[in-house]
Amino acid sequence: MSKLEELEEELYGENEGDLKKRMSRRIVFPGTLQKPPVSWLERKIKAGVEKGVGVGSRVPKLLVAVFAIFLIVGGALFIFLYLGTRGQEAEIEVQGREKIESGEILTIPIVFRNTSRSTLKEVELTIIIPEGSLVREGGREFPAPSRIIRKIKDLAPGEGDEEETVVRLFGREGEGKTVEVNLLYRPENLRARFSSRSSKTFTVSKVPLALSWELPEILSSGQEVEAKIRYTSSSPLTFEKVSLRLEYPQGFIYKSADPKPSLGDTIWDLGTVGPGSDGFVTFRGTISGGEGEVKTFQAGLGVFNILTKEWRPWSEASYEAKIAIAPLSVQGFLDSVRERLITPGERLNFTVRYKNNTASDLKNITIRAFLDGSILSRDTVVTSKGGTLLAAENAIIWGPGGTPELRVVEAGKEGGVDFHVDTREQPVVRNVGDKNLQVRLRLTIEAATTPKEFIGTSLASEDNLEFKVRSKVIFSGRALYRLSPLINSGPLPPKAGSKTFYTVVWEVRNFTNNMQNVEITTALPPNVKWENAFSPKDARIIFDEASSEVRWKIGSLRAGIGVLAPALVGAFQISVVPSSADVGKPLILTSKSLFLGTDTFTGENIEMTSGELTTELREDAATSAKDWSVVR
Repeated sequence: MSKLEELEEELYGENEGDLKKRMSRRIVFPGTLQKPPVSWLERKIKAGVEKGVGVGSRVPKLLVAVFAIFLIVGGALFIFLYLGTRGQEAEIEVQGREKIESGEILTIPIVFRNTSRSTLKEVELTIIIPEGSLVREGGREFPAPSRIIRKIKDLAPGEGDEEETVVRLFGREGEGKTVEVNLLYRPENLRARFSSRSSKTFTVSKVPLALSWELPEILSSGQEVEAKIRYTSSSPLTFEKVSLRLEYPQGFIYKSADPKPSLGDTIWDLGTVGPGSDGFVTFRGTISGGEGEVKTFQAGLGVFNILTKEWRPWSEASYEAKIAIAPLSVQGFLDSVRERLITPGERLNFTVRYKNNTASDLKNITIRAFLDGSILSRDTVVTSKGGTLLAAENAIIWGPGGTPELRVVEAGKEGGVDFHVDTREQPVVRNVGDKNLQVRLRLTIEAATTPKEFIGTSLASEDNLEFKVRSKVIFSGRALYRLSPLINSGPLPPKAGSKTFYTVVWEVRNFTNNMQNVEITTALPPNVKWENAFSPKDARIIFDEASSEVRWKIGSLRAGIGVLAPALVGAFQISVVPSSADVGKPLILTSKSLFLGTDTFTGENIEMTSGELTTELREDAATSAKDWSVVR
């Protein structure tokens, strides 16, 4: 008996009553049907025919064939009805009001009923609650599992029942939270199980957590800003694992905060927010921007997953502040921009723009530029338009004496001066505190003579800029034979047909910024073999045979490695057997090596390469040119 026949008998046996009931609900013919194996019913008929009728029987063969075709079509329909018909023996509904408050205790009734004439057995209710919700059972709360499964008693024909689940759904205002249910059951006269599904979406109409800002509406470019974000709860319930997230506008440079952030400078873990409680976070920084520019600060309360970095907000608030238009303004630029990273060894070209925003001429203007940063080579400062460097003040001054344009700046007019300075190729690192370097520029402008219509009004203003400095990373690779941390063997110079062992050494130095996700990779040519020997023993140096790649997974790389502490060195051993075609030439041992890592201070991904390594062992002082090429 085939599996299909067994399924037919197992589901329905020889009782055709249940089959007729289900067939009367829905009849759909599949597009293509194949002839199934002979069924148990057909075998019985055939056996009877063979027993009572021989050749030349009174029953025509045509009638038998028609009857067989009828059985085949009926069997196919039988199969399709079993596989394709949904059970309609039960109804289920999720009840409750549609609008809810975020985090409230919500009792959700789930009503179901047996609508068939058979008893429903093995009944099971599955409830799926939205992620991030809480379930209340037995006087305690716990995170909602992926699904809640409850066993339900047998349901007699027409009998109904109700289950309740108590939850707390969290979300932002206007967000929908969908609860799904599934009732699984088996009709009494059948062995197959069927299901009935339903769902309901609850819309968050109110969030009892609020945010408010304490921040001036008008800010000056370059101003030191102190702002406060206050959070309050109007709920009678406790909110657990609450986080505050801030987003700063472009031109804002974060300085400090009370309390300190839990992650970076944007995430605060507030923990538990009790019923009716409140609190605040104070943060400080410098704001810069163009006159009249609107700066938008954003804050949110919600849940932050420290592992996945997923942020689910419940309540959000934004605040707009405007950069004031000063009577006499000044603004600085580095290579025509106000934000960028600095690379050690580059020349910095600064431009200072000034403008008289009044309707009166302003006289005897003085501009000062204060430079700060250990990466700067101060003896390389070059100014334009009569600027003077005052080394004692680390300042450059432009005044009416040396810069004629500053004697009178007409109403509505603007102008500019500039200067440049070189940075050190290698930062000065004397102790562990010499890291996360920055270059700061503070500009001030003032008028010595105040028109009478502006008496009592300050004609001075300032601008502040900060630029982060990339870490200086020195990465190199070399091939060795004699002066090697691993013992090599084999002929040197390499000999055709003989194996020679070499050691590849990678060395890394990192000056000023911590790095993470650091790794170095290279590929081996087909004729070079990985020997599974490396140093140090705990180094994560691995070889991938499929790609022929060698990978050193360094991970974290501290600032000062190779400067205040020994350089990071990793080595691995390879071998090569030259062929006669290689005679008279050096061999390539590795392709170019690639260094990858993330600067944790600047957030920038660093990528560096070093050249391919060959048997020309220029870094091995114990060898010479005669040892480098293949011989017979």
